[in-house]
Amino acid sequence: LALGLTPERPVTREVGRPAEEKQRPISAAVKEEDEDDCVGKVKIVHLELLENWGARDVIGLNGLELLGHRQEAIDPLTVMVSANCTSDPQRLLNGRNLTRQPDDVWLTPFDPGSPPTVTINFAKPSVLTGISFWNYNVSPEMSYAGVRLLHIFVNGRLAANNVLLRKAPGFVFFDFVQDISIERPQSIRPLIRPTTNSVYGFIFQLQLLSSWGDEFYIGLNGIELYDWRHEVIKVRPDNLAAFPESVNILPTVEGDPRVSLNLINGCNDTDRAEQMWLTPMLPNRCARVFFVFDVPIAVSSITVYNYRKTPARGVRHISVSCREQATGLKRARD
Repeated sequence: LALGLTPERPVTREVGRPAEEKQRPISAAVKEEDEDDCVGKVKIVHLELLENWGARDVIGLNGLELLGHRQEAIDPLTVMVSANCTSDPQRLLNGRNLTRQPDDVWLTPFDPGSPPTVTINFAKPSVLTGISFWNYNVSPEMSYAGVRLLHIFVNGRLAANNVLLRKAPGFVFFDFVQDISIERPQSIRPLIRPTTNSVYGFIFQLQLLSSWGDEFYIGLNGIELYDWRHEVIKVRPDNLAAFPESVNILPTVEGDPRVSLNLINGCNDTDRAEQMWLTPMLPNRCARVFFVFDVPIAVSSITVYNYRKTPARGVRHISVSCREQATGLKRARD
């Protein structure tokens, strides 16, 4: 007779088509027919790092990716990166951006009176539409060494002034990339805060602390964010991340339609399982849902629609935080 200390996770499955993983293609060397209709060709880019998130004497980034025509990634082998400091910036283009390993990322001494500058030279003039940034992410504490403000110079001219970068989370539960457009740069502006209880931030995190009885799975029908006017905020797929993503991470499950994108599909008042989200409860970790934005967003309230197919798998206790400061501990309704 064998006695198991941990009960076996029951198999859960809904029939559906597996979600396709999206990958950014590498731009080809072949000239596109309409390439001349894009922004002017770029020979050199300077990134002047003006301010970090509060760390003393250091500033850094996990990595960069240059975006060419049609937002395709430019091959890093076609550019050369340098900096006016002692630290080697080659790590910025090594492609290992979702990491907490110090040996894979770039950190340099920081003096606000003499800000470091990263220079990127192109082997030949190229179309540049934007830059993807992964901020410094070695740990939650060291994420304060990440870049907060920078200037972007293109061909010696200021192309983006006082660009505000989001602080990295300090973990790798989701891809914390931030895309900055060179064509339509968004410079930092003083936030005009209306007289409401809205919370401003880049990242809103929901931690699902407990279910209504199920030991193995937890889920929701949907989530809605409201702005300071109490209007629903339109959330795109690239604004949403969940950890674990869904039950499809389990080796016994494939193609289950209860994926995280269902949280923002608007079908919240439903009994259809294929319109819901379900994820496993991992040992010593709570499930999380992240709403990630490239600019600060004002959120006045969040509406959570609980999992209806199996009520015991619905969320019982939930924690909501923004910018690593807890904004409330709430109990979800049935």
